[in-house]
Amino acid sequence: MASLPAYEDQQAALEAMIQQREGVLGEDQITRNGTFTVGTKVIQGQQGRSVTTHLIGPAHQPARGAIVWLHSGGMVSGAALSLDLPQVLDIAEDQSLLVVAVEYGRAPEHPARPECWIPLMPLVGSQLMQTSLTIHGTPLFLHGLSGGADLAASVAFEARAVGLDHAGLVIDGAMIDDRMESLSYRQLDSSSAALAKMYRVMWDAVLGKASPSILEDYPHLAAGRLIDEDFSGFPPVFLMCGASDAFRDDTTAFAQAIWRSGGTADLHQWAGTIHGSDLMVPEAHVSKESAAVRRGWYDRRMTRIEEDKKLSLDEKVQAI
Repeated sequence: MASLPAYEDQQAALEAMIQQREGVLGEDQITRNGTFTVGTKVIQGQQGRSVTTHLIGPAHQPARGAIVWLHSGGMVSGAALSLDLPQVLDIAEDQSLLVVAVEYGRAPEHPARPECWIPLMPLVGSQLMQTSLTIHGTPLFLHGLSGGADLAASVAFEARAVGLDHAGLVIDGAMIDDRMESLSYRQLDSSSAALAKMYRVMWDAVLGKASPSILEDYPHLAAGRLIDEDFSGFPPVFLMCGASDAFRDDTTAFAQAIWRSGGTADLHQWAGTIHGSDLMVPEAHVSKESAAVRRGWYDRRMTRIEEDKKLSLDEKVQAI
């Protein structure tokens, strides 16, 4: 944590985050030397809005499902094909899944406004399911990391509202509550680490100072504020974060909200780990363990889905 940079003021921190949008993987790193094929699709929404998606699918066999991937960066930095993508490609390779990596609009240039990306997101799943590049009637997962995890949670609420089914939701190191009042946040803020102040810069950029009604228009944008609401109708959810992550308590509260609503949630936290430590120190034992648990959840979900399909088919045969 001590090695992470500190900045003189909020503007300097914001400029540094924006510069981090350029860290994009090379083609060989994405295709894994022919394991995947890569394409691009621009999805059109209402009033001229659109979103670019990168479609990374198995090169030698049909995809068994799809992951809508929402990258990290606090909704300010990062990119769809950046350094956090390999952990999702590992899962896609294991399970023969299509990855839909979304280039969503980032703050401060694209704060949450009616003409921006929040209303667009449900279209990503619904329109892709109608193309030949993905597979109608097969599992669609929402998977987000850090700021992207907040978007994934937001999309889950939007998807439920419009009746868009999906097979699972992954909330990884979620930056989901702009109030930042939890004990885990205060613990980090009282330390010598610069991380806590960086999160305030990100939320200020996302919410914007000129539009105090943003959360009134789009309450799902800060999904951690909604823990007292009804979470019924959500698919199984996988949540993970570090036990020394500022977002630890918000993540725990989100899982508890799902449980209270009768839903299914797997919550994993590892002692001594900070936000993004599995990406910063991938060779650490605990980083390998957490990656294995994430992949194991997908394996369990896909196995269950296949078993349910087989059971449904058997019931149809018996009916005939």
